[in-house]
Order: sequence, then C-alpha cells, then structure tokens
Amino acid sequence: MRALAPLLLTLAALAALSCRPNLTATCSSDRECVKGARCDAETSTCVAADASVPGDTCSASTQGRLGWECNSGKWTYVGLPGGRVPELLVQRTFGPAGKTYEITASFSANRFGFDCKSPEADGCCLLDFSPPSVPSSVSGGPVDVRIGSTSYALNFEGTSYVRLQVLAFGPGDLVTGQFDGNTVDLANPIGLPEATVPSDVSVGEPDIATGQATVSRSSGLRVTWVPSGKGDIRIQLGYAPNALQCQAPDPAGSFTIPAARLASLPPGNTPVIVSRIDQVFAPKTATVLYTSAQGQILLQ
Repeated sequence: MRALAPLLLTLAALAALSCRPNLTATCSSDRECVKGARCDAETSTCVAADASVPGDTCSASTQGRLGWECNSGKWTYVGLPGGRVPELLVQRTFGPAGKTYEITASFSANRFGFDCKSPEADGCCLLDFSPPSVPSSVSGGPVDVRIGSTSYALNFEGTSYVRLQVLAFGPGDLVTGQFDGNTVDLANPIGLPEATVPSDVSVGEPDIATGQATVSRSSGLRVTWVPSGKGDIRIQLGYAPNALQCQAPDPAGSFTIPAARLASLPPGNTPVIVSRIDQVFAPKTATVLYTSAQGQILLQ
C-alpha cells in the first residue's frame, strides 16, 4: 500500500525533539492535547502521537502503535478484531451534473479507498466488484459528524450506514465525529480522527469536463492535475465489471496509465473520476476525505 502523508508526528520526529511532550491527563479530542500528542479514543487520555501510516518502516521491537501490525518491515493497519475499521467518508464531487456533498460511514473489513483486487507495480489495478467475504458493514451505533459548524447524524440501516447528502462544505473545513457504540460489535464510543477537507482537484489533461477528449487505447493516457502537496490522487475509469483504478502521489502532478491497462477497457464513452484523497489514521479508526472531479472521455 502506498504510503500516505502523515498528519501525526512519527517516532522519528519525536526523537528529534529535545524531550517528549508533556501530556494532559484526560481529553475528548486531539485539540485538547499539547503539540506532539493525540487523544487516545480508548482511554480518553493524551498520548504521544506515534501512530503511523501504512507503508512506514517498522521493526518487531517498535512499541506504542495500537491497531497496527508490523508485517515484513512495514506498518499495516488492522483495526479492531476481525479486521473491521470504524471509518467515516466525506466526499465532494464536481461534474457535468453539478456538485454533490455526501457523507457516509462503514464498520467493516472493506476499507474506503482500498478496493483493488491487488495493488500492482504500475500503480493500477482492476476494481473488485465481487461480494465481500464479510458483511459490508456492522453497526457501531449512530455516527455523529460535524463539518465546519454543521452537525449530522448517520444511522445504520440493514447492512450499511446511510449515504447522506449534506449542505455544501469547502476546503479547510474541520471534520470531527464519533461512533456512539452500545452495539454488539462496538460496546463503547470511539472517536474518529480530526481531518481537514482537502482542496479542489483541478484536472489539466485530459479534458474530462466537456467529454470531448479522444484517447487511443494503444497510446496510454496521461492525466495531469495541480498538486496540493500531500495525499494521493486516484483515477478511476470505466464501468463495472470493466473498471480500472490507478493511484499516484498528489505532489507528482501527473500519472500515465499504460496502454496495456487501457486495452482492458472497451471502446466508447468512458466515465472518469479523478479524486484527491486524504486519509487520516488513528489507532483503530480512520477518516477518509475525497474531493472529486467527474467527467468522461472517448476511448478508441
């Protein structure tokens, strides 16, 4: 899994400080802790902010990362027992049909943003539309969400959380929330890591807004965007079951989808979604933020 830009200080950064930060006794959010510390959702106390992100190096002797495992020298996020992760998704989408603002949640082993059948060396993969091996989601109780100054509640219905269209929100808005718990699968409330809505994604090539761009499947496809300096860019092309997903570091500013990958897609009008993704991890929880530009191209 590609490393994501951490919003918490790593152990290496802490070691560079002259001393570890003093920690307050109790807390309900990261903002109540001093710099270099975070609020642990399980104990409601400030602890050193040494939880990392997937892909960072580790060793078996490294301590202090609840909810993480060190596999082959890299941190892997495992969440709660059964691999389920309480997770919030906040998404802004801009396209020919206008703008949509949505939030939803999941408490499952099928992570938002990690839906590839297998990550491959060229940065692309086929999307996995097969039924999951576990239920799509279990209930972690109502999810309370606050974006900027507006509060929302997400409820669990049947096998998943509702997808709620909400009021407009913009880059820089603070996102907070928690799963209320009191269910079979989550006894106690668990807070979600605070996050900030990322900037809009501005796509240069191809022209997906008008749908007039023609691309030869034998030539590959170069996608460009204005970098934001952190996070990842995800490019999705096609319909199920013939859909392709590629991912690249946001600072790169461009990515070329190989011709061999395009050849797996049928010719014709092809939907394209280019998303700026910022994923904020805390022990056993995650907040995922998307800002997406949507359109289409003509594959020949």
